[in-house]
Amino acid sequence: GTVRSGAAPVARGQALPEGADLVTGDDGQVSVRLVDGTLLQLRRASRARLEESRQIPGAAHTRSSVRLEQGQVEVQAQPARRGEPGFRIGTPQGVLGVRGTVFRVAVDAGRTRGEVLEGVVGVSAAAPGASAAGNEQRVDAGFVTVFDAGGRRAPPSRLLAGPAQPALPA
Repeated sequence: GTVRSGAAPVARGQALPEGADLVTGDDGQVSVRLVDGTLLQLRRASRARLEESRQIPGAAHTRSSVRLEQGQVEVQAQPARRGEPGFRIGTPQGVLGVRGTVFRVAVDAGRTRGEVLEGVVGVSAAAPGASAAGNEQRVDAGFVTVFDAGGRRAPPSRLLAGPAQPALPA
């Protein structure tokens, strides 16, 4: 499928610098591994920027963050070491931060949806005048949270259960 970093096509195994913009076409998707081991799977018709993916000089610490402007990304975040901030993903409506979990984020029609599949995600709204401190809320596995176009966050609600799988013949 079609995947670009800025105006140039992305090649398998290519290293991407901080600040790189990733754009997937209607038939494209891409997997990106950050320096901390976090795996991003950017789905079709998406646009994201690699904000941080770095080893802190003189320390064993890493920092990684992405901004999703449009589309959907599935994240398999590596557990953060004690004292490290963990992976963060920003959208126009809010910020989702993790310390080791699996979750999906989608930006569509001015809304952000965060679905937690494993672990816990801390979310904070980007509403005007809202401070990140004291604004973060925990969203547990099996729950979804939604930010509206103004960055206001709805309370988490339970994800729908998967379809019942009848026993399949051997």
